[in-house]
Amino acid sequence: MNEKLMKDSVLEQKLAFETNPELKKQYVNLVGNMRFGLLLEYLDLLAGETAFHHVDDGRFLRLVTASIDKMNICHPISVDKDVCFKSRVVYVGKSSVNVEINISNTDASLANASFTMVALDELFKPVEVRKVTPESKEEIAAYEKAKNSAEEYKARKKERENLIFTQEEYELMSKFASGVEGKAMISTRKQNIGPMYSQNQNIYGKIFGGYLMKEAFELAWTTAFDFLDYKLRPLIVSIDRIDFKKPVEIGDIVELNSVICHTGETSLSAEVSIRKVHSNIDEGEVTNNCYFTFVAADEKGQKQKVPQVIPVTLPEAKKYMEAHRRYLSRKQ
Repeated sequence: MNEKLMKDSVLEQKLAFETNPELKKQYVNLVGNMRFGLLLEYLDLLAGETAFHHVDDGRFLRLVTASIDKMNICHPISVDKDVCFKSRVVYVGKSSVNVEINISNTDASLANASFTMVALDELFKPVEVRKVTPESKEEIAAYEKAKNSAEEYKARKKERENLIFTQEEYELMSKFASGVEGKAMISTRKQNIGPMYSQNQNIYGKIFGGYLMKEAFELAWTTAFDFLDYKLRPLIVSIDRIDFKKPVEIGDIVELNSVICHTGETSLSAEVSIRKVHSNIDEGEVTNNCYFTFVAADEKGQKQKVPQVIPVTLPEAKKYMEAHRRYLSRKQ
């Protein structure tokens, strides 16, 4: 199977807010920045377009989102200036395609994201696709980084399945048991539930992954805002890996459950699970687990201290510790 150069997979797009007031009105949030949930929808579409542009060889192929591997936000994304997107394929497995997206405006780099798409045939079975070939030193570094990230994820997945606390982690849990002031994790829970409509379907007749991410983010943000007693603003700074385990069908009843699973000095993380509670296709099951990390900021954008979230039960302690390990890895 032939290969394709990494530089030939590059796509560039722009949201022209400066010359399109209606587009700006569509994307603006409550404080004048971009609605992040809509940005996730846009990125999912761009990742799919980039992957298809690379693998298209005349065969019938479906490109679906397998995961968001990571997203880091460096600065709040304003709609007062045009926002530019540059995407490319940085690594290809047997049927998986890793897409890197950089987001910027005329002043600075704003964010970066990494998606993994999977190529399927007409029977929705994984199919092998052409590889990508890096040339420059920068491209080779991006290729190796994406390849290593895929391998590291497999190792971390096994670790999560067999979570064993270290002595330091046991000591942290003991502090919570001794009466640390804060908010019980169970008290932070929020839920949305509703049917999935055809307006939100992708070209394959399934519910669009970007729509699910938007709904998950907006529930996470609301959960974080409530945790802060609506006195501070939660600003999104990162998204940990989101896996798309099962497709969601039109007509499915979907339940989104969110909880504050970890807090730092000024940060708070929300986990959102997406579960089908009724489906005509199969039994209801979890389709996604999403992890969003925010910092708490005042009206001037200055970071502020947040309350401590307190895990009480063993499942909550495990949830907290998984989030704590992600928190520590981001600080490295």
